[in-house]
Amino acid sequence: MIGIVDLERGNIGSVKNAVEFLGEIPIVLDSPSGIDECDGIILPGVGSFFNSMTEMKRRGFDAALREYAAGGGRILGICLGMQLLASFGTENGDIEGVALIPGRVRRMNVPNDLRLPHVGWNGVERTRVHPLFHGVKEGVDFYFTHSYVFEVENEEHALGKTLYGERFTSVVAVGNVWGVQFHPEKSQKSGLRLLRNFLEEETEAC
Repeated sequence: MIGIVDLERGNIGSVKNAVEFLGEIPIVLDSPSGIDECDGIILPGVGSFFNSMTEMKRRGFDAALREYAAGGGRILGICLGMQLLASFGTENGDIEGVALIPGRVRRMNVPNDLRLPHVGWNGVERTRVHPLFHGVKEGVDFYFTHSYVFEVENEEHALGKTLYGERFTSVVAVGNVWGVQFHPEKSQKSGLRLLRNFLEEETEAC
């Protein structure tokens, strides 16, 4: 059973459908109750880091996810969900994140001729080998939509980089906690393969 965190700040239907398509049973979590029964947790997200993190703290998801990860539970953050794994964010005011991967979330630095948010298909340059990429061809594009990026404290935690005005970290991992800035559930076959890799991989606790 795969838990999908629902902060009521975005449509999680596409993530739920992708998990079902890959043969797993999704359960939507609006509170930390039931997290320990899940084989993995997906943290999607749309909207503001500050508002989403405030809601996570109010519901107790931040502490529950840290405890879950420390016990070996697998977590995948998607888009804003990846950013929430950081130490803190600066969107709409500074606030601490879940703090599972050291770093900060900041607004993208792009030339005036590039639009924000960054929306569309872009490639991911892999910076190291990782099980998340098993069976995913080099050079394929994934679907992005965001204006903020995860600036990792330790470059060893960056698995992939993407170029859009600046070269930013688009894939992160520390032990059993992984994150992607793009939307694998909207990235066709390559995105589904990446999701399958998360669902099937056994990882060590961070």
